[in-house]
Amino acid sequence: MKPQILSTIFALCFLTFFAPGASANLEEFQIEDVQKQKVTLTQPKVLVYFWATWCPDCKEALKHKLPPLQKEDVAVLAVNTDADGEKVREYLKSEGVQIATLIDRDKTLRKKYAVFSVPTAVLFRKFGSDYKLQKTIVGADATEIKAELLRE
Repeated sequence: MKPQILSTIFALCFLTFFAPGASANLEEFQIEDVQKQKVTLTQPKVLVYFWATWCPDCKEALKHKLPPLQKEDVAVLAVNTDADGEKVREYLKSEGVQIATLIDRDKTLRKKYAVFSVPTAVLFRKFGSDYKLQKTIVGADATEIKAELLRE
């Protein structure tokens, strides 16, 4: 088997058996984003969307599919996986994207949340004072994301 296929199989097995329900300290996301805004997560649901500038599906979601999901009870946070801050800032500004965006050039967040491809959405829910990883959606299908956000 090709290494890419093996890594995808490993990721899916990891996400299926180990990741859901894991406690998460989301402080790593509560930093200054590329737009120089402090990210503060207080909502009961947090959707972290991993994307790349070369990915047309990712860019479509950032512009049209993710903004309507940002509500009083849902925080949407984008994590770019391939570009430097200036390139991402320019793209967000030129497209009018209003989603807080972090850069993961050193792959720390991708490794921690077993993100092996983009787009990938990672959904967290707050239980008491802790956030728990609820679901990882490889391919970040908008219909599946909406269904998970509506699920109680």
